[in-house]
Amino acid sequence: VPEPESALWKEGTGRRIDLAPVSQHQVRSLLSAVLEGDVADRTVSLLHGASGGNLLFLRELVLAALESGTLRVADGAWRWTGAMMATPRLIDAVAVRLEALSAEQRYALATVAVAEPLPPAVAERLTEPQHLVRLEGVGLIEVTDDDGGPWCRLAHPLHGEAILGRMGTFERRSLLRRLADAYEDQGHLSADDRLRVVSWRLQGGGETTPEDLIEAAALANQRFAPDEAERLGRAALDRGGDARGEVVFALGPGEREAHQLGLTRVDAGGLGVERDHLASGERRG
Repeated sequence: VPEPESALWKEGTGRRIDLAPVSQHQVRSLLSAVLEGDVADRTVSLLHGASGGNLLFLRELVLAALESGTLRVADGAWRWTGAMMATPRLIDAVAVRLEALSAEQRYALATVAVAEPLPPAVAERLTEPQHLVRLEGVGLIEVTDDDGGPWCRLAHPLHGEAILGRMGTFERRSLLRRLADAYEDQGHLSADDRLRVVSWRLQGGGETTPEDLIEAAALANQRFAPDEAERLGRAALDRGGDARGEVVFALGPGEREAHQLGLTRVDAGGLGVERDHLASGERRG
């Protein structure tokens, strides 16, 4: 808060009122009033989660959705029917909070944004602890104990959009490689950790073996992430690995059916897969 404003309540000439984030119930009431109609439960939940209960962010999200037509009436209620967009005006509003951060603190925030949920021990390997203390103190990150934590997370999802939008390609690639190294330095990795490490190395331009990529593609398939599985499988094929089964498994049902009917090659970005392999239903890795 600028000093002239903060001086009002510090000197007793004004009253300070801290506003908590609005609840999901309050978001529903507000949206129903503004949009003059019922709002679907999932839409309320999405907007509440994306805005973090911040009325400024909520307003910008709703305005952007109305302008793009992704928020519209269907089956008697307002529904969100497309991807949630962070408009430049919204990003600028969020970025105001980041202006006071040092370069090191912005890097620490970007680290959490890329990798959340991030174990605090890993975060402390990648940045000085005092920078994390600062970010937590100003409410930009938080540490939670859910899902077997502790985990370091962004306090608000839009902070990630704002900070990553300022990160250059080479800086991001370097960060992804450092994240992968920091995770591996922990020792034993869970299956989810192995998937993240291989994916980060691939995105960051680090060394990845065909065997690691095939294993990661299989893990992505098991976690119902077909796009990630296909990306990892294609990378394994490029490096000479036999990940054809994992890539085919990641394709949509229509594409798989086409192969089972005897088409020679898959029409998926130029990836060639032999018909006899597909017909056998064999999966590798």
